[in-house]
Amino acid sequence: METFGQVVKRERAARGWSQQRLANEAGLNRSHVGQIERQDGGIAFPQYETILAISRAFGLIPRQLIEPTGRTIMEASGQYKTDDTEVDELVQLFNRLPDDDRDRLIAIARAFYQLRKD
Repeated sequence: METFGQVVKRERAARGWSQQRLANEAGLNRSHVGQIERQDGGIAFPQYETILAISRAFGLIPRQLIEPTGRTIMEASGQYKTDDTEVDELVQLFNRLPDDDRDRLIAIARAFYQLRKD
C-alpha cells in the first residue's frame, strides 16, 4: 500500500508536473505540496478540502487518490465514526458498493430529498 503522499507524488510525476505546478493547479502553496508528499508532521492525510483540491487539479475524484492507501474517504477525512449507528452503517454499506451503484444511490437519495423538501 502507498501513503497518500506517495500517491500524490506518483500522480504528479506521471503528468510531468513540478510541485509548483500542482500547487498552482490546486490553489495550494508549493511547500504544502512538499509536506503532503513527505508526510511532514506524521499526518497521514491532509484536510478533506486539500484532498479535494488536489484531486480536482489532477482531474480525478478523491477516492482515486485515497483508495491506493487502503483507506476509505470517510476514514481519510476523519469523519468515519459518528454518534449515530445508522449513519455509520449507511457509510459502511456505501463504501462496499461499486462505483456505478454508488452513483445510482446518490441520484436516488437526491431525488428523494427533493421530493421530501417540496
